Amino acid sequence: MKRFIVLFLLAAAAPVSVLAANFSDVTADNPNSKAIQILKDSGIVSGYSDGTFKPNQKISRAETLAVILKAAGIMAEKTSSKSPFTDVSENDWFFPIIKKGHDMKKLKGYEDKTFRPGNPITLTEAIAMTLSFFKINVKSLPVDSEIYDGLDSHEWYAKHAQYAKNQNLIEPDERGFIDSATALTRGQAAELVYRIRLVVQTSKPYDITEKWIETENK
Repeated sequence: MKRFIVLFLLAAAAPVSVLAANFSDVTADNPNSKAIQILKDSGIVSGYSDGTFKPNQKISRAETLAVILKAAGIMAEKTSSKSPFTDVSENDWFFPIIKKGHDMKKLKGYEDKTFRPGNPITLTEAIAMTLSFFKINVKSLPVDSEIYDGLDSHEWYAKHAQYAKNQNLIEPDERGFIDSATALTRGQAAELVYRIRLVVQTSKPYDITEKWIETENK
């Protein structure tokens, strides 16, 4: 009996067509369709005016932050206060959420005082940002000598990545590899947020067994 390893950030349950009905480009066989649909129904993610979601499009740091704050139930009101970052204008759509994150002391930006809101977000950045706003404390979490091939146990993200592994928020590819610097897509970001919400709600690791059962013997 051969087991097939599921790629990281893929949905555990095989999606059914009803879950993908509301976005024309999120088909039933899209591995993230269940997460996308559930987050849409919860008012956490939305698509474009043409009815698409663009699940394979890279997601920016600002867009990711917007999804995370909504999922965590954190409101960001309009404010007239000064921007904490040189590349974030008070007129930008993302100013309120970035200002909120900064005021909560969860967004530090870069050494040059920028936030780089339009840059694609990496997997490890997204994990760290998500856990922070969901108030997951990983300071005392032991880290394996090798989390996954591609994830350095001595890097700044190590404890966040270890938590993500422990809770099945991420999974390696068929080689057992995860690229720490990979830029997340909109679909993958939705999957990450969907999984952490379930983990927080159930206080249990995300269940991937259903996918294992369906892929055995294929």
